[in-house]
Amino acid sequence: MNVINDILDMSSIENGKLELNMEAISVQEHISRMEEMFRLGMEQRKLHFEVIRDVKSDYVYGDYLRLTQIITNLLSNAMKFTRPGGTVTFRIVDRPAALEHMVDFEIHVRDTGIGMSEEFQKRLFQTFEREKNTTMSGVSGTGLGLSIAHNLAELMGGTLTCSSTLGVGTEFIFSFTAKT
Repeated sequence: MNVINDILDMSSIENGKLELNMEAISVQEHISRMEEMFRLGMEQRKLHFEVIRDVKSDYVYGDYLRLTQIITNLLSNAMKFTRPGGTVTFRIVDRPAALEHMVDFEIHVRDTGIGMSEEFQKRLFQTFEREKNTTMSGVSGTGLGLSIAHNLAELMGGTLTCSSTLGVGTEFIFSFTAKT
């Protein structure tokens, strides 16, 4: 069912049919929900899960579902590609934006996982792309999640960037501006 939903999302995004549903979001509550959603899974996989809240905003306007979808994808991948004993860090930072009543957010998801080759990082956000070492190691996935997350970030007027070193780990940074 998840694969079908991902394909439908990609189709909607590519055809310009996906619209954002803007609503008031409690920043602290959203962070807590994301932490709760992943805490048990991280513990079961014997991973250290750090959540760093460096935010001052109480509420922002955004698409709760799509924001959750991006963060869930990043945290799921970090959990999936980090070996037991490793660390996944979820850090949220906000700063006043240049425009009044706006705030710049950076959401960092960093892991000490298997990392990605430089070659793969060039096509990381393309549809159905997967690193060869992940398919050989039996880690499941369709290669749609990061493409969807990247496109959603752009639809929100933001960016999704990645830095990774093979065998060392990966960090994704999702940056966007929201109305307060």
